[in-house]
Amino acid sequence: MVDGSSGSGFLIVIVGLEMLGEYKEGSGKKAKAALIFIGVLSGLLCGLYGVGALLGAYMSRVTDGSHEFKANICVVFLVENTLRIMFYTVCGILTFSNFIQAVKLAPFMLAGLYLGIACSRRISETTVKKLVIIMLIVSGIALIIKNL
Repeated sequence: MVDGSSGSGFLIVIVGLEMLGEYKEGSGKKAKAALIFIGVLSGLLCGLYGVGALLGAYMSRVTDGSHEFKANICVVFLVENTLRIMFYTVCGILTFSNFIQAVKLAPFMLAGLYLGIACSRRISETTVKKLVIIMLIVSGIALIIKNL
């Protein structure tokens, strides 16, 4: 049985492959209908399942550079996660033990953040875009496998 997360995994893989094909062709054309579809779908999936991969795909299409992409995605995730934390706390999903676990994992998050910043200074923006698309496809495949 395919649930919502598996379905979103298939969509993520399809969008990633389409982005990879568009990137290889070098067309640079942004089809408005495809952008609207990806935008609405990414909002629904992010809201319903917490899957932000399509949101990243959408943001990568509507922003012109890596700095613009980073700024927009940070604001979107800040707002979305703030609302999610409040909702989860009110519903009792977010507990004190979850908070303690997050605090314990914070050093690993900071190490990943530092490595990402260090790598972004040494890797070209073109290579980063290719890696993001590949990681988008891999995350979609992981969602499919996890939920089969």
